[in-house]
Amino acid sequence: MKQMSKRIYTFVFKKYPTFDEFRKTSEACERVTSQMNCLSNWDGIGGPIFNETKVCFNNRGKTADTFLISTRTNVGSCDTRDLPYDLAVRCCLLIFSRFCPGFSLNDFDENEKKWIEAKEFCKDFLV
Repeated sequence: MKQMSKRIYTFVFKKYPTFDEFRKTSEACERVTSQMNCLSNWDGIGGPIFNETKVCFNNRGKTADTFLISTRTNVGSCDTRDLPYDLAVRCCLLIFSRFCPGFSLNDFDENEKKWIEAKEFCKDFLV
């Protein structure tokens, strides 16, 4: 049996975003991921959630950790096991880093190939 690779992302809000910052960030995440057919709700079925209090999605079908950032949590992590939704997770993390001043990624190497790919994919949303 093939073992899944780990792709764990950890993040923290050192300062909670304002309502407006979170809403705009959630909307940007929804726009950048809208053409990704690999996203579902936390359970692998249904649609992802992007609203003024949470961004929540998982890989469609075969699931890994649910990607969840909300106004009620200040620390989180997500192990995508390198499933197709990994790109969506990276894009949303970059968008949160850009638009929420108190948001921080741990163990982030912006020169790693996967992060470069994510930056290119969502470049229009990071300006």
